[in-house]
Amino acid sequence: MFSGLKDWLNGQKDNLADSVARFNNRKFLDAAMAGCAMVAAADGSIDSDEKVKVAGFIKSNPAMQAFDMKACIDRFNEFAGQLEFDVSVGSVECLKAFEPITDVDQKKTLVHLCVAIGAADGDFDDDEKKIVKSIVQKLGLNPSEYGLS
Repeated sequence: MFSGLKDWLNGQKDNLADSVARFNNRKFLDAAMAGCAMVAAADGSIDSDEKVKVAGFIKSNPAMQAFDMKACIDRFNEFAGQLEFDVSVGSVECLKAFEPITDVDQKKTLVHLCVAIGAADGDFDDDEKKIVKSIVQKLGLNPSEYGLS
């Protein structure tokens, strides 16, 4: 399943960059960084290696070039801090960031970003898939469309 997802994701890099550039606004940024924090915390904590991985992804991924790096890191750190303080409350707060997103294209782009973060280390593991599935469900999308059913 992962290899098919990885192939699909590689084929979507340009489309993802174009989509994110169209959605360069605070609501989208908040949802994107909340999703990144949730995926980074999928194993129960966000260690410095995961923060470096997310920062590297933000800096190097063409899709994220639409956003100011400092704004991305600041919002990621805010969401990550909430998750580190209390994962249950932090998860609820992170999922709230998805509520203002009503456009289907924006929703799908957010899922693609979260999958890209999960797959950034070459291993989109079951914990990360579970988190992305909860995001997909929060957005009202079909998990099976992303191989997450």
